[in-house]
Parts: sequence; structure tokens; C-alpha cells
Amino acid sequence: MEAAVENRHVDDFMAAISDAVETERGWGKKDIERMLRLQLMRRSSVHIHPQLKSIDWRHDGEEEAEVKLAVAMAATAFSLEDLARINADLMLFTVTFRQHNGEYKITQARWQRARPLDFL
Repeated sequence: MEAAVENRHVDDFMAAISDAVETERGWGKKDIERMLRLQLMRRSSVHIHPQLKSIDWRHDGEEEAEVKLAVAMAATAFSLEDLARINADLMLFTVTFRQHNGEYKITQARWQRARPLDFL
């Protein structure tokens, strides 16, 4: 998904999102796609640094997992040490992946603004 965003392949990114995705904001799949396209239009290039915070496998198996990650996105290449000094969008995501027909898709998503300290 990271490569899809950096390469501006919105359709590839959206393929990983369930048609029935639920968000706490009440957004559907089309709303998420619009938000992503808007973010990509704001930048001539996109560089992302995701940092996995946790994975919680649910239901005693590998059918569903809740993933928490911090994501930094900027128009120029950067390292995580630069976060306090650059203009990057910093977000915390909690997403639920559910396996269906051998593929994991995002079925639930929550997000909020992050701080550089969230990347420690």
C-alpha cells in the first residue's frame, strides 16, 4: 500500500480496501479515495514512512487483525530524524484487516493526527 501511494497508483491502494469499509467518521470507500486523491494533488511527489506500532490477531487465528501504525508523509525525501523540522503530515491509523477469499482487505479504519513523538 505504501508503494501504491508513493507511485500514485490510487486504484492499487483502493484494491486493499473493502467495499463495505467502516470508519468512525462514517466515510465509505469513495470518501477515502477522494481524500487520498486530494492528498496526492497537494504534492508534486510523495514520500511515506510508516512505522508499525502493533498487530493484534483476533479470533484465535489469522482471519482478522487490528494494525496500529504511525505514518509520516511529505513531498520530499526525509528520514524519521527530520520529523520535527519538516513539513510532513503525521497520522496515527488503526485499521482492521479481514481475510476474504485469500486476500486481506481493510474493513475498519480510524485515524487522527500524530506528533513526532509518536514515531519513537
